[in-house]
Amino acid sequence: MPLETSFSWALYREKLQFQGSVVLDIKVVTTRPKTEALTVMADGVIKVAVAAVPEKSKANDELCRYLADIFQVPESHVRLLTGSKATRKKIKVTL
Repeated sequence: MPLETSFSWALYREKLQFQGSVVLDIKVVTTRPKTEALTVMADGVIKVAVAAVPEKSKANDELCRYLADIFQVPESHVRLLTGSKATRKKIKVTL
């Protein structure tokens, strides 16, 4: 079982402000009651619960909306790079 630690978006917000963009490695857990970051896994992947089903891009859309809100950027600044049909995703957020 991988070691997991508690989570805060602060470091990623700082990186976004300093570099203008940030690429996130995310593992999505779908069909949860609330969309929220859960933890950082031992390999550095952020585990995020998503309050949407994994069909017709509903979970991906909810994840992008959530990240846009967290980073206070328009949804158009959150782009799914890889993993559109997988639980592991790479997402780029730009200012």
